[in-house]
Amino acid sequence: MLKVISGREAAVLAGLAVVICAQPAKAQEVSFAGKKVDMYIGSAPGGGTDLSSRLIGEFIVKYLPGKPSIVYRNIPGGQGIKALNYFATQVKPDGLGFAGGSQGHFDPAGRTQSASEYDPMTFQYIGGV
Repeated sequence: MLKVISGREAAVLAGLAVVICAQPAKAQEVSFAGKKVDMYIGSAPGGGTDLSSRLIGEFIVKYLPGKPSIVYRNIPGGQGIKALNYFATQVKPDGLGFAGGSQGHFDPAGRTQSASEYDPMTFQYIGGV
């Protein structure tokens, strides 16, 4: 059943709708306390890529709420492709894992390599050195 309302009633309802919609959503507090973050590095331990990835990893966990622990997982091979393939296909996208590598590891030109099982354009970039 439809009810016809007056212009005044419509204005009151519209005003209530604006007030209800204008209320900010309560922000959920995010905490990584007690959690472990995994960083997948596309090179062997030692060297520039490993060092810069570890420096960035330490910086990231230092500023995450709850200060989680970090575990570095070096997966060398294919100039970083092996690690990124693992990251893209095996790591759960829950925000507790990220990849570190050199610029070449994330180059869109890498999409043409037949060994790549990922599209670097789908990754969310955090930053670099």
